[in-house]
Amino acid sequence: MSSLASRIASPALAGITLSFDGSAGVYDIYPKRIPDMFAGSQITVTGRFKGNGMTQVKVSGETSGSRKEFRFPVDFSDDGRDESVMKLWASKKVTYLMDEINLKGRNKEIENEIIKLGKKYGIVTPYTSFLITDESLKDRALGGRSADMVMEDLAQAKTGSFAVMRSKSIAKAKKAEAAAPASMMPSAAGMDMAEAEEMNRQISASVVNAGGRAFVLDNNGRYTDTEYNQNKDKSKKIKYLSEEYFELSAASAEVSEILSLGNKVLFKYDNVFYEITE
Repeated sequence: MSSLASRIASPALAGITLSFDGSAGVYDIYPKRIPDMFAGSQITVTGRFKGNGMTQVKVSGETSGSRKEFRFPVDFSDDGRDESVMKLWASKKVTYLMDEINLKGRNKEIENEIIKLGKKYGIVTPYTSFLITDESLKDRALGGRSADMVMEDLAQAKTGSFAVMRSKSIAKAKKAEAAAPASMMPSAAGMDMAEAEEMNRQISASVVNAGGRAFVLDNNGRYTDTEYNQNKDKSKKIKYLSEEYFELSAASAEVSEILSLGNKVLFKYDNVFYEITE
């Protein structure tokens, strides 16, 4: 305990700032404020970049009573998409945006951004709960209320059990360093810990990410691309494990990843919606 107290009292690096020299054009960095770093710990910072090439990353902070600066060369050449990193960045941005709503109140522009990120990267929040097609699961997740009502409570809650649940959800998301972030849904009132964890597991399985897009698992066991609109879009049916199926699977790594979701999938590729059937 004394060792832990000593580490907390004397961070290895405090007041950390991060800057980039070069043509990478780094932006949208999270967390906005980098926390102090303690001995034996690590901090994950995510962001996006517009350019490419070599860039000097400068990390500075206070250590042992003086300001120190560290420089590292980083190659920002665009050598492909890393879906796990993209989803981690999106998760951290959603966490930041939800904090903004909690601090400043509801904002339609921020809410729309959360919905957009949730749909694209398969991150489950009260804003994206409308994607869940299992009405029983949705009802349990929202405690019988609409997603809009839940978000109103989340934005206004400062004390009480609802505020505690929200704080725990956000804190858990902030600590997550894995590619797949934890669900940010609050647990419905009256649930014990085991019930809440099982519910969140089911919710997370209902909205997944594959091939750089979000899919929703419907009541018939089919994963459907969130871009699909059943009222206006038509799909081409392909039988699972047929010759045409394998030809489609070989089209790209993106398609192959999507097809790994199972034997019933509806997705968009090259401006065509394909429906895999048994």
